[in-house]
Amino acid sequence: MSQPHAKLAPLRPPLAPRQRVLRGCWGMLIGAALGSLLLRPHWFTPDHLVWLLMQHADWVWFAYLLGFSLRGLILLPSTPFVLAGSLLFPGQEAQVICAALVCIALSSALIYFWAPVWGLHRHLRPEVSGRIASALQHPGGRVFVAAWAIFPILPSDAISHVAGSLRLGLMRYLIPFLLGKLVLCSLLVSAAGRLHALG
Repeated sequence: MSQPHAKLAPLRPPLAPRQRVLRGCWGMLIGAALGSLLLRPHWFTPDHLVWLLMQHADWVWFAYLLGFSLRGLILLPSTPFVLAGSLLFPGQEAQVICAALVCIALSSALIYFWAPVWGLHRHLRPEVSGRIASALQHPGGRVFVAAWAIFPILPSDAISHVAGSLRLGLMRYLIPFLLGKLVLCSLLVSAAGRLHALG
């Protein structure tokens, strides 16, 4: 028996003034982040992130965890932060992987709960929203989410945006998402450790 579709939010409800302000501020942050990524891509390399974090050596773990947790709000990818963690904390592979998963979970939850304010669903057609909701609710949807999270070239935070906008169950997508990220982070940290040993 097929599962019922998620109850979708109206596609174009009027935004409250506070929502418009928040969306405007968020849009400016996104524009600044993407502009920096295009004009100064070296700012977002693992080596530069390590240099930046080491400016606060006494607080390096705190700065790393904070930056990693908040980066999803401005659509920065998680892969450079995982690699930066491997460079910052050599020989602490398990700690880096655990920290990465905690930060990704926090970042995904923030995106999920703020997604209705950002209004991603306002830009989706009803049939598109329905297909995405059906795929995420289907038993095979968990495999889809995990596979999406494994590939570093895909914008994995998009899953959190869609799930939050459509008000799907948080744990329905977050658990397979983190399982996929566990695989990806383990591979990245292992590869970075081997390269560091060779260097």
